[in-house]
Amino acid sequence: MPEDRLIVAAGFGMRREVGTSELVALFNSALAQSGLERDAISCFATLTDRTALPAFRAAVIHFGAATRIVTRGEMARVKHRIVTHSPEVERLYGVGSVAEAVALIAAGSDSQILLPRIVSPAATCALAAPPA
Repeated sequence: MPEDRLIVAAGFGMRREVGTSELVALFNSALAQSGLERDAISCFATLTDRTALPAFRAAVIHFGAATRIVTRGEMARVKHRIVTHSPEVERLYGVGSVAEAVALIAAGSDSQILLPRIVSPAATCALAAPPA
């Protein structure tokens, strides 16, 4: 997607055992908390190794979302713009929040967090967009 286009991205971090219903509920919660409608979201973003998870693929299909695949290497570029910090995620991925990092990358170079990471038992979701 072109970086100059307004992109509101939903970023997801997740464990391998996450279920589709959990991701759907988490995304719906993110929409409710942000006050955004579903059609405001341009894409779902996650790490390369998570895009093939059945739950993520099913959630993408359920919402008819485009996807943005993010590599671990890309996340380092936005480390300083992440709002929330999990010590465990920092140790494993080098950033405080995978959901926030992938959302920021998917939303473009000047993007900002709209909704900091929210958490469910096996997943996280954050929303990011370019400045208004």
